[in-house]
Amino acid sequence: DDYFKKEIIRLVTEKNRHETLLLCRQYSLDDATERKLLSVIDLYGKPETVVEKLSEICETDEEKKALEELKALTSLISLTEYKGRINIDFSVINDMSYYNGIVFKGFLNGIFDSVLSGGRYDKLITEFGGPDVPGIGFAVGIERLIMMLENLGVKIPNQNQVKIYIAPMGEKESQKAFELVMKLRNKGIVAETDHMGRGIKAQFKYADKICAEYVGVIGSNELEKGVVKVKDMKDGSEREIEFDNLINSL
Repeated sequence: DDYFKKEIIRLVTEKNRHETLLLCRQYSLDDATERKLLSVIDLYGKPETVVEKLSEICETDEEKKALEELKALTSLISLTEYKGRINIDFSVINDMSYYNGIVFKGFLNGIFDSVLSGGRYDKLITEFGGPDVPGIGFAVGIERLIMMLENLGVKIPNQNQVKIYIAPMGEKESQKAFELVMKLRNKGIVAETDHMGRGIKAQFKYADKICAEYVGVIGSNELEKGVVKVKDMKDGSEREIEFDNLINSL
């Protein structure tokens, strides 16, 4: 039943032999099925070793078909430089509501949890109303990768560095800042402005935090003159740039 299926998946994921045995006896499973489930929990290791052990317990046509698929995959892996990095582990069970084949996870030394997870999902597209096509995919834990790189002392480049942060000093100035930021973005210039009503000091602090190259201040005087007071955050130099010339100046 659904409860048994849910529980056995949880116990295999946890490699919990004791509770698996209790569950098998609660459902009065025969000795052969019981031994097979416990064998699956213990299966872990290099592909050739696990495949050999699986050959001993696969009996049904469905099981043998899955084994042949696994053999084909491990055979291909053996031809690559990654063959020594691959382990087969039956406790790796992703969301079985849409995965219907081999699933996988990727790990890095120094990080306990996986940084990559995926598998085959041939029926997923049809569940969303699409055509009946096979699929395979994975997701990467970007935060974990960044954490690992930072721990290794790797400097992560900012590919979309903020070119200019426009700091308004009032409500009218905020409207103008927003207008300028949208024009800059439409020209492919990465620009930001304040949306939280922060003071000018807090805005400069934030601009520094996001590594903005320039900070453009718009106060009442600048708004009246039609200019932005632009500060270079590297050398501290300042200049006034007319609103209409801001894009070309950057």
